[in-house]
Amino acid sequence: MAIKKGIFTLNVQSIEELEVFNERAKTFDKVMSIAVRLNPDVNAKTHHYITTGLEENKFGISRWQFADLFDKLRSVKNVKLIGLHFHIGSQIESLEPFKNLCTRINEYQSLFVDQGFNVMHINAGGGLGINY
Repeated sequence: MAIKKGIFTLNVQSIEELEVFNERAKTFDKVMSIAVRLNPDVNAKTHHYITTGLEENKFGISRWQFADLFDKLRSVKNVKLIGLHFHIGSQIESLEPFKNLCTRINEYQSLFVDQGFNVMHINAGGGLGINY
């Protein structure tokens, strides 16, 4: 339905999911806009059950997969990369993890630009917590 309706963007969580999105868009003869969720390997310094930004958490595409990601993004015809998505966790009680995330985002964005991918938007997530 998202492809048919032409929503702004869908987040791709893995290279395999990128392939699935490409195939689904192809069946509708559409080009869909995507953002890739990248794993920034940034410690949110929150409870280990709700952290999502460390490589060990297995959320998003890790840096060691970028070469394969770049190759796949160049080969697919029915998806268009327009954004980068990051999320580091919830109940974060310090701004330091967000500063570290922003530093990593700048680094990753530069890698994408160097590879010829100019993204239109960046979605940085993580939830500030309240110390009860």
